[in-house]
Amino acid sequence: MQRRSFLELIGLSAVSTPSFAQTSQKPAGETRPLAGQWRFALDRDAAGLKEEWFARDLPDQIALPGILQAQGFGDEIGVDTPWVAALPRDMRWYLLPQYKPYTMPGNVKVPYLSQPPRHYLGLAWYQREIEIPAAWAAKRVTLFLERPRWETTVYVNARRIGSCRSLVAPHTYDLGTLPPGHHRLSISIDDRMILPYRPDGHSVSDALGATWNGIVGKIELAATSPVWIEDAQLYRQARFRHPPRRQRQHVREMGGNRRLRGTRSAPGRIGPALE
Repeated sequence: MQRRSFLELIGLSAVSTPSFAQTSQKPAGETRPLAGQWRFALDRDAAGLKEEWFARDLPDQIALPGILQAQGFGDEIGVDTPWVAALPRDMRWYLLPQYKPYTMPGNVKVPYLSQPPRHYLGLAWYQREIEIPAAWAAKRVTLFLERPRWETTVYVNARRIGSCRSLVAPHTYDLGTLPPGHHRLSISIDDRMILPYRPDGHSVSDALGATWNGIVGKIELAATSPVWIEDAQLYRQARFRHPPRRQRQHVREMGGNRRLRGTRSAPGRIGPALE
């Protein structure tokens, strides 16, 4: 059977794989998918922030959902490729006679790894135009990135929205209210070792093809009411204990720092407190 790397499988299936991260159905017309062609640029020298790449059009094209290594970007694999891995046995595998046929340029086959088609560790920028419909004029807009890797930073036009570095959860950004019309959305993604994990950790290591750069799964905008429930929690005490079960809700309102908090001890009503 022909050997296929884990990264190649991700790249081929990223567009067609269904998403299970969110099970709730959103109202029709309240979401806008962002899958398709995006503008793109590698940022090998980490100059994009200083040079404000978010304020200009990027030169290349890439498909999202997807990863850059599976679309021809990055460096060719060589015997000196700086892998993120704790390679077993002899680290100088390329000097062993049995591996000599697999050390030639264009035919490098590294043992012990899930070898990607190409290699890249660093920053990359993804960018596209988004259109905010007139019906969203007074609504809160969020950006949902189901599975990026690793650290994302989001800009709308020239405004920095924020950053996220989760490896296990979607990256969700609150864009606030946006005027109807076209806006430039830019996302920088850094797939270097952001935190000092073990290099053989399954979520960060090349041993399982985990050093990819890109976004897979669902990518979309969503609109909500300017007042929304941010956090709903339900607590139930063990049977026969005196304290009753409690429900807590946090409701936030756009345009300020006010937060409505309510706690209810059943039976009864929520007693709100406005901050």
